Parts: sequence; structure tokens; C-alpha cells
Amino acid sequence: MEQENNYSFGKTVAALRREKGWTQAELAQQLHLTDKAISKWENDESRPDVDLFPKLAKLFDVSIDYLMTGQMPEKEIITISKAEHCAQTDDVALLKDISPTTRDENGKTVVDYAEAYGSKQVLAQLVKDHGFAGILPSWKDHRRSAPDVFWRALYLAILSDTLPTLADTFPHDTNGYTAGPEGFWNTLTKTAEQDLEKPHIHRIFE
Repeated sequence: MEQENNYSFGKTVAALRREKGWTQAELAQQLHLTDKAISKWENDESRPDVDLFPKLAKLFDVSIDYLMTGQMPEKEIITISKAEHCAQTDDVALLKDISPTTRDENGKTVVDYAEAYGSKQVLAQLVKDHGFAGILPSWKDHRRSAPDVFWRALYLAILSDTLPTLADTFPHDTNGYTAGPEGFWNTLTKTAEQDLEKPHIHRIFE
């Protein structure tokens, strides 16, 4: 009893049984059948009842489709953008021709991915090549009214060991703080109470 395309259910069962190191009698015992029934399967003289296929699949660690067809399911191919691959591997060499502000098909930049993957080397190189104003466009217009930008920049600086660069390039604030390390320190020490609940602050102290 062979299916079209000459697929042999019996040969498949026999091969799976041998992989497990079981005799026909041992397989039959697990299924509460006789070894004669297993022998008939393997000789393609009969098939198990439909309700036995889930149990067989579980015993052999295969899918029901595999038992029915002998075909392994195709592996899902997941494609990722160059920016994500760069961050995922933390490979600085892949940064060539990747703009820190260009978004991929997922709407994310290499900076977004580097932050998500904790890509220390890639972030450090991005800061070196483009500065914080280059990787965070809103950073150049930073104001005390935009604490999310500040805390995200601080998180990225700590992650990439570029805190001195962040402090040195801190922009002038309209609320009277000066640029550079002094302005950075003023902003850091005058954090509003409600800002302490920002996600990036929690991540900094994890």
C-alpha cells in the first residue's frame, strides 16, 4: 500500500524505529498493539488508525506530516536588514555604507538595533564617526523639555563607553545651562521626579 510518488510509510516507520533502537515488539508495547501489527505497517501491508498518528509522531519526535509524506517541513527563512545584521553581530566592519539615521523596512535605524542588541562596538564606532548629534538627530536640539532624548543618549553612552564624548558635546540649553560637561552635569543633577520613571533610567541602573 504505497502512496503516489512511491512514498513508503512502512520504510519510514522502520527507519524511525531503528533510530530509536527499538524492536518491533518494543514499539508495539508502547502503542498497546502486537508486533505483528507493526510488521504489517513496515511491510506496507496496512496502516495505523488515524488516531494513532499523533502518538506515533510524538514517539518518533517528528511531525504528523512527515509520517504521512516523508517530507520534512521547509525551514522558515528569516531575512534581516544589513543594519540589523550589523548590530546583531556587533561587527564594525559592516557599518560601511550604513547611515545612522536611515530606516530599514521595519522602520528602524542601525542605532535602534544596536541599542536593542547591546552592540557596544558598533555604538562606539557610530559615536566616533557621527557624534551623538549624528546618531540621534533630536540631540542637537536638546532641551530640558525633552528628557527622553537626554536619558536615551546617556544610556547609549554608558553602553558604549562614550560618556566623555557625550559630556563634551552636550548642547547649549535655553534654560540657562551652558554647553559641555557643565551643562551635562546640571541636566543630570536636576532631573525632575517624574523623569525617574523613564524606561532608559531603569535600564541604566539594571
